[in-house]
Amino acid sequence: MASVRKKEILWFLGVTFGFSYALWLPSLLMALDVADFGFAPVHGDWLYGPERFELGNLLRFLGGLGPVVAAITVTWAFRGQGAVGELLRRVVQLRQPFSQYLIAIFLVPVCLVIVPMIVWMIQHGTWTITWRSVAETIPYWLSVYVVYVVFIGCEQIGWCGFLLSRLQAKSSALLAALIVAVVWNLWHFPYYITASLLGTPELGIPPMHMERALISALIISLIPLVLFVPLMTWVYNSSRGSIAMVMLFHVSLNAARRLEGLAGESDFDARRALSIGLLILLGVLIGVIWRYGRRNLSTRERFVID
Repeated sequence: MASVRKKEILWFLGVTFGFSYALWLPSLLMALDVADFGFAPVHGDWLYGPERFELGNLLRFLGGLGPVVAAITVTWAFRGQGAVGELLRRVVQLRQPFSQYLIAIFLVPVCLVIVPMIVWMIQHGTWTITWRSVAETIPYWLSVYVVYVVFIGCEQIGWCGFLLSRLQAKSSALLAALIVAVVWNLWHFPYYITASLLGTPELGIPPMHMERALISALIISLIPLVLFVPLMTWVYNSSRGSIAMVMLFHVSLNAARRLEGLAGESDFDARRALSIGLLILLGVLIGVIWRYGRRNLSTRERFVID
């Protein structure tokens, strides 16, 4: 089975990168001014902005389905229809302790936004969280979160449901998680470069020069993933391989900045406070490794597909 598993991983990576890059490269080439395909390589707010119906954003979304397409097709090709059914059943594996849901949904936004926001307010001697800011922000964050679970969280069918489960068969959970983090970052490369060159208005990020865009895409973007993916692996193994739980955990990162509005009229910027949040996540990760060990990152045996 080891040779089959290696072939599965290689095919998964080939299909994932090939599918996604084919859809993302036109926007990148236009952002670099080396080609013109007749549409705008838009990288605005694909959920609420007026540009959400642009072709560039459609390709942006469809390219993100690469890990899903690869996981299903490669599983079908090597293991048959029954294995695909088992993979998809873990997408609705929702019978988990309440504590698992609290961790999956709230750990990341609390670490990256809420705690840094409170620290910022203490440093500035002000408190701008009000009932009004809560009433305006929480429904907005929740709506974004739910939509992201469907349209972004499904990536985890590939990254955790397929790739992580196979990597853990021959390595520790921590090492497998770090490999997934590097691969995940490389997969995002044309997407990140395009977003950096054009700017990302919904995150308040202005356009960058090419040199800075490359550094951002290859290095800076990897730092959060090196912390995030091992914690996601902790959630995955603790939930007996529930893809549903890592989908919830994944999108908690994507939707976290939508909680900035809790700060009301203050000048708090979650992006500028990111270093504090990453240090907190690092502390949580160190605690998880110390408590559960590198082998499983969980009290349960790591989830494996051999």
